[in-house]
Order: sequence, then structure tokens, then C-alpha cells
Amino acid sequence: MITNKIINLMTSIFLLLSFAMVTGYYYLQQPTIIINKKTITVEVARTWEEHRRGLSSRDNLADNTGMLFLFDDINSQIFFNQDMKFPIKVIWVTGDKIVGISDLPIDQGENTLVHSPEAIDKVLEISNQTFENTNIKNGEQIKIRNVKKTK
Repeated sequence: MITNKIINLMTSIFLLLSFAMVTGYYYLQQPTIIINKKTITVEVARTWEEHRRGLSSRDNLADNTGMLFLFDDINSQIFFNQDMKFPIKVIWVTGDKIVGISDLPIDQGENTLVHSPEAIDKVLEISNQTFENTNIKNGEQIKIRNVKKTK
């Protein structure tokens, strides 16, 4: 009887530890951006379709999360606010340096276009709240973690 209780207890402990390890591993493997020692968890958009859809039609974006757009080449880019339900910041990046920051408002029936200030290879879209919390400025360095390069 006591042996069965000990076995059940050990099995429960093993399952809890296994779950914690898997959850921790998953969390550590999520794509992130680090700016000013603050971490932003990102979804990665690589394909043309993922770029086109972006954050459109979403109701909101959780704090300290965003979308990272990766481009194969360094070029000028244009982003627009079609079907955007909340305002965002568009952060233009070349290499690991922020080269510009643009506001993209809610879509109110007329698309707003924002242009990269120069040729870029990445864009980070975040909520205005996350932008304020991270105190991001033009010229700062970013660190990208757990994002596989396509080239």
C-alpha cells in the first residue's frame, strides 16, 4: 500500500518535472528581440503572404510582443495599415541597427503608407504601449534570438 503511494507520488513528480522542462524549453526557443535589455517575443513573417497579412485583422497585440518581418535582400520597403484595428510602431532595421521609426494608425477606410527611411532588411511591428515600455530610439542596436536565417 505504501509502496503504491510512493510510486504514484514519484510518477506525479516525474510528470510535473517533464512538463516544466518542456514548457521551459519551448519558452527559451521562442523568437525574441532584445532592445534596451528588454525582451519582445515575436512572430516571424518570412513569406510574401505573411508580409502582406502582417498584423491586419487582429483585435490587439499583447504587451511585449510583436511581429518581425525578414526580407531576403536590403531594399526600400513600404508598409500600409489595411484592416489594422489598433495603432502600431513600425521599426525599420538594417543589420542589427534601428534606422527609423514610423507610426501606423488604425485603418479608417483610407490606407496610410509608411516608407522605410533607407534600404532595410528587417521590420519590427509593436504596439504603442510596448514602444513606450522599451524606450526605443533611432540608432539603437537590437539582438535577435532564436530566429533561423533563411540565407
